[in-house]
Amino acid sequence: MSLYILADMEGACGIYKQEQFTPGAPEWKRWGRTCLSEDIRSAIDGASRAGLRKATVRDYHGFGANVARDMLPRSVEVIGGVRFRPLPAIGKKAKYSMAFLIAHHASVDSPGAFYPHILHHHVKSISVNGRIVSEAEIMAAVIGEGLETPVGLVSGDPVLLESIAGTLPWAELVPCSKRLGDFETVAKRDETIMRERKDLFEKSRKAVERASGMKRFQFQVPVRVEIELHFPESPIARNTWGLTRISAARFALERPDFLGAFRALFNFLFIPRGLYPLVVVLGPLLSLPAGSRLLRMVYRK
Repeated sequence: MSLYILADMEGACGIYKQEQFTPGAPEWKRWGRTCLSEDIRSAIDGASRAGLRKATVRDYHGFGANVARDMLPRSVEVIGGVRFRPLPAIGKKAKYSMAFLIAHHASVDSPGAFYPHILHHHVKSISVNGRIVSEAEIMAAVIGEGLETPVGLVSGDPVLLESIAGTLPWAELVPCSKRLGDFETVAKRDETIMRERKDLFEKSRKAVERASGMKRFQFQVPVRVEIELHFPESPIARNTWGLTRISAARFALERPDFLGAFRALFNFLFIPRGLYPLVVVLGPLLSLPAGSRLLRMVYRK
């Protein structure tokens, strides 16, 4: 039994304000990284109770330097940095028995969500085949098609989980409270986190036990993706990849399969076309935190 964990950060148990998931901030160092790492540890422990033999963690938030590796078993592979190829955001292709989405957030169109966004902070919404989707659904489809692996568990913002319950009906869902009232005292905070991590442990075990009933999530093909930006002044709106322009801040692309659509979407959002050959050559270096930070600076000029 092998497990792939795609770990974001905003949805982790115990994280309830922006400073806790902002890389480099004091509360990220002191609290946020611990919250995320303990969530991952709880999920791995629960899955191990049901027969897990190998786990790979993709540190997917920001520049991929959020997971405290020393808090996880030595046998766990942790992949950090930023990945461009062969699968954007994911990196290398490999097939697993199951995947978990840990600590994920809701999208902008979700009332009451905690720090909602999707892929890039300049993006207001992304729709696939006419339906506005969450980042979790997009990545579940990438994992389903690209890694040929079903997503068996999702943890994170309760608002996100409510929105995807019908999309991934076979998956175990673990809500992690973002209500300030659950963190107003140390006692209430600790009680909330303990309860949620116990739930994460139990549902991770249950997901592995139910492995035969898990399905790969895939969008219907061919695929049409529409991207709406918050403002037309965004550098992304320069549209260096020549997507169909619907309006000053709205664009569309069509592809015969979702992976092709996702590659085009990723390039449009993160890599100016003129820099793509450089990214291909220097990909391994640019995947490191310093390199990806440099790429972002160039993009914004």
